[in-house]
Amino acid sequence: MDIFKLNPELLGILLFLAPGYLGFRLYQIDRAWSSLNTIDVIYGSLIFSTVAYGTYLFLVTLGWTDEPVRRVASLILFAVLYALLWRRFGHDLFHKGLHALGITNEDNRDTAWTRLFNNPQVYLSQITVYLKNGEQVRCEDTKLYHLDNFNRVGIHPYYADPAGNLYLICTHHRSAATDDWIEVEEIHCLSPWGIKLSLIPASEIVRVEARATESGIVSAA
Repeated sequence: MDIFKLNPELLGILLFLAPGYLGFRLYQIDRAWSSLNTIDVIYGSLIFSTVAYGTYLFLVTLGWTDEPVRRVASLILFAVLYALLWRRFGHDLFHKGLHALGITNEDNRDTAWTRLFNNPQVYLSQITVYLKNGEQVRCEDTKLYHLDNFNRVGIHPYYADPAGNLYLICTHHRSAATDDWIEVEEIHCLSPWGIKLSLIPASEIVRVEARATESGIVSAA
């Protein structure tokens, strides 16, 4: 059917942009995809694809055999590799250069929320959440629940998404009418019950207080 036929030039454009799209998506892995402008996605994909294609052409001039399967596989590999390198090293070095030149202190990477909760170099050892109804919930010592058997299946003492929703292992809670913290019972029960998690929607959070340390210190403990 004609509806399934693609113009060769259009197909070439799509195949060219696809590796860059994968790279750009990896670079923006912490961002809510719906928050990105279409033009940002297009140009971000184009940049990573162009750099990957330039690398491939350079290798061809050195003697690589140019064939379709190798070309597509190489573009995907290079685009993802450059995205990883830029995310891990390039972005920070670029903004440090701007800072050294006195242009800006902004790193254009994080919100205050993601800098605390989604930064792999930072570990929050204690978290207190203030809710709209006046109640407060707390994880007194998150390290107690930083366990390998939980981490393997993706269960952590706390986790926050870019929208500001938070789940937490709550060890204590306090109502608006009292100053006394009440310890939560039966947080960790034997199989098959497991660990008790509390999901706190962003719409219910007024304030978050946390104690932070280096993630390496917790991993070594």
